[in-house]
Amino acid sequence: MTLGHLVAQDFLGDAGSNAMSVGIAAIMVSSTSAMLLVGPRVYAEMARDGFLPSFLRGNRGAPPRAAVMLQGVLAILLLYVHTISELLTNVAGVLVLFSALVAVGLFRVKRHKPKLRAPRPQALVAAAIYASASIWMLYNAFKTQTGLIPWIAAATGAALLGY
Repeated sequence: MTLGHLVAQDFLGDAGSNAMSVGIAAIMVSSTSAMLLVGPRVYAEMARDGFLPSFLRGNRGAPPRAAVMLQGVLAILLLYVHTISELLTNVAGVLVLFSALVAVGLFRVKRHKPKLRAPRPQALVAAAIYASASIWMLYNAFKTQTGLIPWIAAATGAALLGY
């Protein structure tokens, strides 16, 4: 039962709520599929840049098989040690944190990469709003779901180690 289902039930009745549930399921499958396609390619590019082991690179023009296998093994491992609900909550928290850090990174572009053009003021305002909203969401998540804290700490530690 999702919030979309309940809202649609109030406004559109049973048929509308069922359609909303089907739509939400399709969106979830679509986003999962996109992550499964993009994730291994990110690993492959990071390996090409020297940030991950070279065996993850794969061959140009072919899927990065080792990276796909790594992504699959990690996904299966995570499914064995967590419930789907915990996993979705924890992964969402990590994604919110790191996307906020990317937005904050716009403020450092000119200082650390002088060859790049400085972001426009509108982009910086949007980044500040996004980062603020993300921090607010994480704060509220930490208050209600303390199991998220170790995930955020582990992801942050791994990122700092990699950095």
